Amino acid sequence: MLSDATPPGPRSAIVACEILQPHRFDLPEARRRAEALVRRLQNELGARWSADSSRLRFNFPTGGMKGLSGTITVTTDSVVVDLRLTPTLHATRLSVESRLRGVVHETFAA
Repeated sequence: MLSDATPPGPRSAIVACEILQPHRFDLPEARRRAEALVRRLQNELGARWSADSSRLRFNFPTGGMKGLSGTITVTTDSVVVDLRLTPTLHATRLSVESRLRGVVHETFAA
């Protein structure tokens, strides 16, 4: 599922995308897979991430994905990845989204 929502106000140039991926894992396993996904983003692309009780947050402070940030929320039957892209990434939005969609699918479609 893809939604294009532009937040109102001074940050209106930020584009939002949502990736929804169903899964068949119990919640602890799905959470482990989400953490493995952000570790992969960290190792391969330089992402920084943090976790709280309900979601993982990530961003790319440098490199080719600089300006991309998002959250990963794990539920009992799906994973929702919310992405925020700054204007510097608008031209590559479809490529960025496609790449992340593939990684999410690979991680949770087993």
